[in-house]
Amino acid sequence: MRTNIYQAELTQEAEIVHRKTNVGVLHGLRLFLKSPAALQFADPGDDRSAVTFWFRDLADADELLIAMRNAVDAAQAQALEPVTLPAPCGICGNTDPYQRACGRVDCERIPF
Repeated sequence: MRTNIYQAELTQEAEIVHRKTNVGVLHGLRLFLKSPAALQFADPGDDRSAVTFWFRDLADADELLIAMRNAVDAAQAQALEPVTLPAPCGICGNTDPYQRACGRVDCERIPF
């Protein structure tokens, strides 16, 4: 399975959660995502969008974070130039080449 999460969806909020299972305690590294207010309710529970990576040991979570940091460092060392987005659509202002933000048929950001 592959999941794509874009920078615009990320927040700077993360937490560690723990869950007892039939195989022992699992530890989760949870990254919160931005979600529309319409999806959030006044429940006492936290229903915000998030992605959770589950580990048997927090040291494994630390290894994942180190691997991610190493990948970023390696890419920066290669001096990769950032991708430049196309000019915004003159109708809706959208810059995503794969999505029509306005939903209009005449949007200049029609994919493909």
